[in-house]
Amino acid sequence: MQIKEMQVNVLNKKINEINIQRDFDIFVFKKNDTYKKNISFAALSNLKECAISNQYYFVHLISKKNSITLNELKELKIEGFEVSKTEPADLTDTSLFNLFFNMYGSRNFICENDTSSVYGEFYYPIIGQNKDKFFRSAMHVRYLSNNGLNMNVTTFKKVKNNHKKNFKQKMYQWDDPSLVPNRIENNDDAENYWIVGARKDENKNVNFFENANLKKLDDSKVGILNKFINEFNEEFKRYITIGLNNIDEVQQYDIEFNRETFLKRIGRERSFKEINIVDLVKSTQTSENIVKLKSILNDKGIQTTECNTTVPGFNICIIKSEEYFRNHPDQKDTHQESCGEVIVQNITDDNFKMPTRKNSDGEMSLFEEYQVDFKWENNNLLLKVLQELLSKKSIVDERIDKGLLSGSNIENNLYCLTFPKYDKEKRYTLISKLNKNNDITFNLIKDDIFDSTDPEIKKVVQFLEKFEINSMKQIWKVECIFYDSMENLNLILKTKLYALPNVNKIRDLLKLSNKDRSIEVSRIYNDNYEFKSLLDDKNEIAIFESINKELDSRLDSHYIKLKEYISLLKEYPTIENGRKALYKKYHEYLYRKYKDNVDEGYLPFSNHKQKEFRPSYDSLNGINFCEKIPGIKRDPQKTYYWIGSQNKSIKPSYPKGNPIRVIGTQLINNSGFNTEILKQFFDVDFVRINEATVQPFMVKFNNTYWELNKDNV
Repeated sequence: MQIKEMQVNVLNKKINEINIQRDFDIFVFKKNDTYKKNISFAALSNLKECAISNQYYFVHLISKKNSITLNELKELKIEGFEVSKTEPADLTDTSLFNLFFNMYGSRNFICENDTSSVYGEFYYPIIGQNKDKFFRSAMHVRYLSNNGLNMNVTTFKKVKNNHKKNFKQKMYQWDDPSLVPNRIENNDDAENYWIVGARKDENKNVNFFENANLKKLDDSKVGILNKFINEFNEEFKRYITIGLNNIDEVQQYDIEFNRETFLKRIGRERSFKEINIVDLVKSTQTSENIVKLKSILNDKGIQTTECNTTVPGFNICIIKSEEYFRNHPDQKDTHQESCGEVIVQNITDDNFKMPTRKNSDGEMSLFEEYQVDFKWENNNLLLKVLQELLSKKSIVDERIDKGLLSGSNIENNLYCLTFPKYDKEKRYTLISKLNKNNDITFNLIKDDIFDSTDPEIKKVVQFLEKFEINSMKQIWKVECIFYDSMENLNLILKTKLYALPNVNKIRDLLKLSNKDRSIEVSRIYNDNYEFKSLLDDKNEIAIFESINKELDSRLDSHYIKLKEYISLLKEYPTIENGRKALYKKYHEYLYRKYKDNVDEGYLPFSNHKQKEFRPSYDSLNGINFCEKIPGIKRDPQKTYYWIGSQNKSIKPSYPKGNPIRVIGTQLINNSGFNTEILKQFFDVDFVRINEATVQPFMVKFNNTYWELNKDNV
């Protein structure tokens, strides 16, 4: 079973420092600045009923109250380290968690006749594994400083004692009766010993937690994760507990293999159910903002409830119940006020602080002077959360309300993004609109009709006009970004300005993707003949001679459909799969020949992340276009698109973030262009569960927007 590398975010951790201090003693070994070696575990091996967390410069030791004294530890006279007693409050969460992990291991999983420490490494047994005479596996557990639980499967191999002289690798004793390896410090401790070493054909030393891989929970290596967490929490619930944001296996499986099916099913299943917005509270100040945010939402009739079972933060429930529709028979639930989980993460005061400007009295918030009239208060966290929540509504609705993209509107102005806002019996839609001059305007529409007399709408419009948002001359695009870890969340804030995609190219690719489109056989024949003349390899020349020989029999028909030509190419696997160099040269030749007039081309082209050409023959309805933005790809001067099929899993091609959806910001009037297809580009059709989330919105009221527009405000 292949396990993907993925960090497990520990979302709700609880530490009771008072109970820890009452029942345990904690000591710290601090390394001298001039000492370069690691601590000697051999000197600690005789200590009983204790656990050690080794972090190189600081080694912490935890033991039952009064079972080990400071004087005993000082008498060990460990070279290069000074020992002192400390308190739980002085330790980081990382050190405390690792101490308890290792203590849990030393109390439960070492050999019965040995109660020594586990030397800063905790291995959890893998139950039911096929025991190999020379290979075994165990799960290594650590708590990392970036708020993550790191668990990886490590394979050990058995080594004869005289295998190598002066062997420097860590050695472990692993007798048959024991469940996990036990670290040893001396070659003479055992006739045979074990070291870390995976089989050549397996890569088992990986981080994981993705339920898509849990085909058999009870038997898999990943499946023991929940068992371990439950057992650990049960044993140390008075002192320390952790909780993971688990994902339903079926949902994750559907997301991985069929996004479109998942979106439709989740919309049906979650009818009239809550929308959960989960926030990772990263600071005390942020916690205060969350309390304020909840108060504002409650004032506006949006229910908020505490979340005690999965993660800290809050749940926002936006529900139009069945009773509401019974009492309002004239109302139609066009969007079905239900949605899947909506996760808002990493809302902190650092990356969403209020912009300020200087006045005669010093610095003042841009929103301070307007807060009396602006009912949303001077807290752009609320705006961010509402945008996150409401733009994600389109995921479960499958499409953004098409009424906002009517034919008359789309011919004159291109609506780049909508934020439907539901407030009990009122429905508002905030529309950001970009016209042909690249001017952005904002409207707040009630029931699809702009009502300038509505007090709340008027205040919002006044607020937007006050800061001249509608007069922006910047070029923007709407984007969705995948992130693989919490460390990369602020990438979107560092890119500053986002360029527009080439809508002409998108339109042309849409045309080229039609498999029923007819192509002149003579043109393909001549192109292949010309390309063949550029080749030197006899085998490569023979391939195109064979293709043209087949085309020669079809010249009388004049035209061949694209799907027939594709089928013909697939009969020559050396082009499609075997000879990548030839394959690349062929498409580069066609691209050079037709790049100035894409309409004349007969194959849709795309560039892979490794700059290898790949054809895309699938329909582009609902397809994701990836365009490079500054700071993400290697070459900032070039633009690449990636084209994927809607029935295939969309995976990011760049480890730190990848724009998945690019929306055009101008309309190319063309009698042959299908505006209904263009509307597909306005839908936010991705779902990420248990991952960091950044939602697209046209103008971000945060540092990025302020930096770009501070001279005009």
